[in-house]
Amino acid sequence: MLDNRDRYQAYYQDKLWNLLPAIYRSLDTDSFSVPGPLREMVNRIGAQAAILRRSIDRLWTDQSIETCDDWVIAYIADLVATNLVASLDARGQRLDVAKTIYYRRRKGTVAILEEIAVNITGWNARVVEFFRRIGRTRHNFDPEIGLPSETPNPAGALALQREEGLVGRWTHTGAGGWADLRNAYGATKSRSAFDEFAHTADFRFGRDMVGWHNIPRLGVFLWRLYSFDVDPSTPVAVTGCPSQFTFDPTGREIPLFAAASRSASASFADQWVSPQEWELPGLIAAPLLQAALTDPQTIPLYATVDPTDGVTLIPRSLGVFQKPAADYLLLDETHFIDPTTKRITIYPELGRFHVLSAPAGQLFARYHYGFSSPLGAGPYDRRVPGVAPVAPPQPVTTISGGDPATVTVPSPKGTTILGDSLTYSNVNDGVGLANVKIQAAAERRPVLRFPVPHPDVPVWTLAGQDSQSDLTLEGLLVSGGDIVLSGKFAKVTLSCCTLDPGNPGDPAASTPAVFAQSMDQRDLRPCRLWIEAEIAALVVDRCITGPIRTRNGGSVEKLQASDSILQGIRTSGTGLLTAADIQDPMDLALALRAPGPVAVFVDGFLDAATTKALKDWDGTSALPGGLLASLVTGLNAALGAALYQPKRLDGVPLSPATLALLAAHPMGADLTRLNRLLLEEVFPVALGQPALALASGEVDLSRCTVLGRLVVHRLEASECILDDFSVVEDTQYGCVRFSAWPEGSVLPRQYESAQVPERSSIFTSRDYGQPGYAQLLPSADRAILSPAGATILTGATDGSEMGAFAREKNPIKERSLLIKYQEFMPLGLVPVVVHVT
Repeated sequence: MLDNRDRYQAYYQDKLWNLLPAIYRSLDTDSFSVPGPLREMVNRIGAQAAILRRSIDRLWTDQSIETCDDWVIAYIADLVATNLVASLDARGQRLDVAKTIYYRRRKGTVAILEEIAVNITGWNARVVEFFRRIGRTRHNFDPEIGLPSETPNPAGALALQREEGLVGRWTHTGAGGWADLRNAYGATKSRSAFDEFAHTADFRFGRDMVGWHNIPRLGVFLWRLYSFDVDPSTPVAVTGCPSQFTFDPTGREIPLFAAASRSASASFADQWVSPQEWELPGLIAAPLLQAALTDPQTIPLYATVDPTDGVTLIPRSLGVFQKPAADYLLLDETHFIDPTTKRITIYPELGRFHVLSAPAGQLFARYHYGFSSPLGAGPYDRRVPGVAPVAPPQPVTTISGGDPATVTVPSPKGTTILGDSLTYSNVNDGVGLANVKIQAAAERRPVLRFPVPHPDVPVWTLAGQDSQSDLTLEGLLVSGGDIVLSGKFAKVTLSCCTLDPGNPGDPAASTPAVFAQSMDQRDLRPCRLWIEAEIAALVVDRCITGPIRTRNGGSVEKLQASDSILQGIRTSGTGLLTAADIQDPMDLALALRAPGPVAVFVDGFLDAATTKALKDWDGTSALPGGLLASLVTGLNAALGAALYQPKRLDGVPLSPATLALLAAHPMGADLTRLNRLLLEEVFPVALGQPALALASGEVDLSRCTVLGRLVVHRLEASECILDDFSVVEDTQYGCVRFSAWPEGSVLPRQYESAQVPERSSIFTSRDYGQPGYAQLLPSADRAILSPAGATILTGATDGSEMGAFAREKNPIKERSLLIKYQEFMPLGLVPVVVHVT
């Protein structure tokens, strides 16, 4: 392992150099700062000597699989003759080799198959022998199943039969017999990993939800989503429903997840017990939570206090608290059980709770949510393995407690740390920033939720001092407003942040709205990052963002985004324009002054005063409000005319959706809609609403999912998914490789990429807040138009999926698991992999 901290390289380089005669050293070069050819050759020999010395020093540690270097793993694997899966990461390979003998001693058992799945993939798993779930006639060799009432000890007999698998845990249905539907929770588990009913044989090919119940089938149920534990956060009151709140601090209805409470040390080897539903990181169903609140000792989902000392909190999967003093005080489960109906008032599928006899004061909620990867703001370890953390700028200020505390931006230098996961609505602007960092504390997810927009959208402005300024935002969830970068910056970094991408309204509603609404009746509009500054480098790392755009002369020399999701939703309809619909007034004015055919067409609808004012404008200062209003009036007049002519729009790339609408020869409101879309595609930076729109500069996307249009000058994209119509101005520069791109787009050359329809149905969900947000469907490859044989699910450079979750290597993990099962499964059995999440 190369590590210059031991100074071996410099030591051997200097030692070898000093061994040479002085006459040769003096003739090598006349410069004291630049080595000559002889010194350069000696330096390279010294570097190899340092590598050899390190290897000698590590001979002892390299003999153990726990401490050896990564390159040694394959050699140790060969010694124990294990079938090493080359596509696994170093962690998986190390575990595979370390436990080879352990696996072989337990080969063919359900316990070891579950443990292999957990070790190889890192996911939670439950293995089910489907032949035990086949309905059949029992014979004399079967253990007898008797009613508990017929035995001297009914409770003991039932418990014994349950542990032996002869009767179901909840429904008490006998193995292979008639289903007992009287237990509501048990009945809901049919066709799941916890099914207690018997089924007829299924002879179809075993895959996902089909071909389960057959003699040679073994079900491997996998929970791929993470379950993230949010520290006490600020719930949002539901408008019109007293004492009702959402767990989510942005007011969304999101499903709650159970904590992954299965312990590897206590759940495997000789202590193996097949996991129960509440031990796995899956969705919490209402019947399960009903059973948990009525019997909290048997099903530990709701938080509790340690009975041994009566003080220590055991958080579990969810809990509601108040804070009368310095510490949080748990509301026990009786606050959520209706004494009349005995029904619970926590609704886990919606992420809402209703407190019966609510105590006075602010409430706080702790819960788990599910997501595919540690991206965006979240309560996870944000450090990157192998990368030393950079010391934050001094002085460091820590803020906690949520509202009414104010988040202050230090100036010109300093760090502000938000020490909890509560909601803050008071944020100061930052002016004259030289070296500033605003971050969440370790494993916390603070929320900056701006006040209700009135009349304009709240704006958080951060202004750089000069071209050497540095700004970092880390671990923040920003919702309800926009962020504006102004001034000058050498570098702006967004790391593990979520700039709320918003949620569109339901187009099928009787009165369609632009945005969906939160439970406190606020529009779930996107948090847009407006760049009005001159930025040399903008880095977006492991983030979820709304639109990123330049306006009013702002520029980015290079935007580098990795492992991120960028989404752009419409912030207005497709009817007449308003001043708020002009995304970049300066770009619009400059485009209308250019001698283009569309600009000439629009100019015919401007009055003389507006034309003169547009000509007299200096082209660099902010556009006067009166001139902008006049331009909007002229554009709206043009929307009712016949804008489209082949010559007029010659050279303008049009999206397939716009071409389809054009082919329908629309009239009336549809013509206005068509002309609005045409103008947005002619002036994409000024009028369009893409997810990423930069007037100039270079964009480098790596393992990103872009949900929305993309308009940039230059593009390099690797292992990405471009979901909507994309236009790159300079197609001679850059490359789109190992990526999915929408048809009709104007892009640089493509390599090993797949063409898909724009906004194709390849995602589980496009709604931020849902567990399946931006997660690829198993059927994603069916949407591919060309080339033949292309794949999105395994199309990354290393065989992983394309997009923001390529870092999870899910296809590689699953493929590796099946390879190991070929070695350790009982002869004649066939695994059926079922993705629970």
